[in-house]
Amino acid sequence: TLWVATSTGRLFISTNADVDNPAAVQFTRLDSLAANDPPRYPTSIFVDPADANHAWITYSGFNAKTPDTPGHVFEVRYIPGTTAAATFTNLDGPRNNGFGDIPATSVIVSPKGTLYVGNDFGVVQKQKNSPVWHMTAAGLPNVTVADLVYKRELEMWAQRADVKLWLGVDPGGETADWKGLVARIPTIVEQANPSP
Repeated sequence: TLWVATSTGRLFISTNADVDNPAAVQFTRLDSLAANDPPRYPTSIFVDPADANHAWITYSGFNAKTPDTPGHVFEVRYIPGTTAAATFTNLDGPRNNGFGDIPATSVIVSPKGTLYVGNDFGVVQKQKNSPVWHMTAAGLPNVTVADLVYKRELEMWAQRADVKLWLGVDPGGETADWKGLVARIPTIVEQANPSP
C-alpha cells in the first residue's frame, strides 16, 4: 500500500503500487471522500504498521487560511470497497492544551500509540485517547523539526537542519529525556551517509 500527497492538499492511496505493470497501478483520491480535510500542504504521513489503510497526516499552514476546514494533525482511515470511503479525524484537540494554530511538519506514532508531532517550535506529544498536547520534554531547542523517526521503543531521532541530529532516550516510559549527544553525532551521521 502506498500513500501519496500533493502540495495542494490532495491525498491518494494505492493498494496495488507493487504490481509488475506500472500502468496497472490505481490510486484512490482520499481528500475528495471527506469534507473536513484541509486544502493545505500535507507535510508528513505516518502509516500504521499494523493496518496499511490507517495513517496519521500533518498539515502546514494556519487555520485562519482555511477556517471551514481547520486542523493540523489528522488520523485518516481508508475504507476500501466499490464505494470507497475515508474518514479524517482532527486530533488538534481543545483550544486550551490543544495543538494550537501552528504548522505541523512531521508525525510519528510510538508502538504504544503516543503521537509525536514536529512543528515550527519543536516537538509535542499526545497520549493515546487523550485530547491534550504538551511539549515532549525539556531540553529540545525551540526550532522547526522537519523529520521524526521512531527507532525501537527506546529511541527517537529528530533531524533538524541547524543541529543535524538529537537523540532522545525513552527508558521505558513515553516521555523522552532529550539530550544532544554531540560526541556521537559524527559517528551517527557517518553511519547514515557512508563515504563512497
